[in-house]
Amino acid sequence: MIRLHSAPQEIIGSITLMTHRGNNRGFWLHPDWQGNGYMKDACRVVNRQWFEVMGMPVMQVPKAAPNEASRRISINEGMRIVSTHEGEFVSGRFEVEVWEMTREEWSARGL
Repeated sequence: MIRLHSAPQEIIGSITLMTHRGNNRGFWLHPDWQGNGYMKDACRVVNRQWFEVMGMPVMQVPKAAPNEASRRISINEGMRIVSTHEGEFVSGRFEVEVWEMTREEWSARGL
């Protein structure tokens, strides 16, 4: 769960790590809290967990292609698109982009 230091009783979003092929990280942030860098910070924390603590060699993250905010996070992390396919989302059927970075790429960026 993602919470603010100033209001720890309030859940503003969630972020999860998974060991599924092609789907290692998922997140959601309430619209009222989007655009403040909270998800970027949360991703930084869980990425460190994934690569340093869990020792995983690669992170793959699927997302709906039209989700520009989510795409920006992956772009800023230095991820790249490795595959695409069609998928079902709550808001309909969209192209799914699978983004990826290796532990070496993550480490080189100092994130």
